[in-house]
Amino acid sequence: MKLAHPILRWLLVMLASAALQVQAQTAVKSEHLDTVKRMMRSMSMSELVLEGARNSIEANRATNPDRAEALSKWLDNMTPEAITDRIAPIYAKHVSQADAEALARFFHSATGRKFFALIRESAGSNGIPPHLAARLTAAERAAIANFERGRAMQNFNMARPALTAEVKRELGEWWQSLGAPTTAPAYAQRLAAILESQLNEGQPGNSISRSEANRPTDPASDYMEKFISLAEESGNRVTQSRNTYSAKLEQLDLPSLLVPENLVSKDRLRTGQEVLGRFEDLLEVQLATINREHEDLHRKVKALEGPSAVRAEALAGFERGLAKNLDWYIRFGENQRTLIELMRRILELSESRFGKISVLEKRLIFEYQADLEVFRSLSRKLTAESEREDELLKEWADRQRAIVQRLKGM
Repeated sequence: MKLAHPILRWLLVMLASAALQVQAQTAVKSEHLDTVKRMMRSMSMSELVLEGARNSIEANRATNPDRAEALSKWLDNMTPEAITDRIAPIYAKHVSQADAEALARFFHSATGRKFFALIRESAGSNGIPPHLAARLTAAERAAIANFERGRAMQNFNMARPALTAEVKRELGEWWQSLGAPTTAPAYAQRLAAILESQLNEGQPGNSISRSEANRPTDPASDYMEKFISLAEESGNRVTQSRNTYSAKLEQLDLPSLLVPENLVSKDRLRTGQEVLGRFEDLLEVQLATINREHEDLHRKVKALEGPSAVRAEALAGFERGLAKNLDWYIRFGENQRTLIELMRRILELSESRFGKISVLEKRLIFEYQADLEVFRSLSRKLTAESEREDELLKEWADRQRAIVQRLKGM
């Protein structure tokens, strides 16, 4: 498998990387923070943020020239030093002082500076092209390969989701607080998407274009590739299952069950109860299917062999993600069962009070006030639970988008 990657994307990973497992620190020692800032400066991280922002503005200038001009003028007042000061504490939470020192030392070295120059010159290429790689001596190539396989770089290889999210959020909120003109959050999201699109084709660790036969074996990268492949395959099956479930629910036409005309017809009330029964069956089958998928993925992931440190960290992150998924499905199942129960109670009320409820101008008319109050109470609860369903579905969609972005950055 070929693992050559665009090299500018390698640097941007340093900006948008995140950890599968993070030991958060509430306070960062000043020498640690100073080392992190030195690391960031050695790789021009903050300059790359500004460069990406300006590229984003220019890319969207034709769509909205006025907004682009306003953003461009505002960005002129933003300095790399300000960005470094703002996001360095985030990096310090996820990057040890030793790793930051190792990275800074490499990029301050003659080989590191030459490597960095080739990185910038190779922007947009699939790895450093052969004609540029030819400028490196055999000793420099070996030094770069050793660096990419070293502990500091491997830790960066594992440092993806949390840091990506924190940096994006911090920059977006900060720029908005500083008065970035016109829809700063949306702009920050576009910038983040552009930065991430530059990362999507690769990961650090295999920067110089080379054939598979000549590529050094990288057990950590091989393990992570298998890990990600299992997660993606499982995610695809879950998505297919959810789509099938949603399509079957659409066929049931659940909203029609509570149309006033259907609540005053015995035949339609009976049909409504049958439909709710099918809804209930579909739900339980879906939840059982997802549970089996999670168990299967868990078994396969635990069976993967790889470097002990990388494997332990990946499994820890996986366990947390799986726990969040299971928690979501528990809450989703409770929500759906509550919706079914509330709809069933409305049908039962209509059936038990048959003849005492009528329809006038498409509105239900209740002969007894008490029945009306019960109906209103059930309707309010149903509305609240429906809103809860929308919140859960949005939470799921947001999480899946975040997961996709993290996997793309792997």
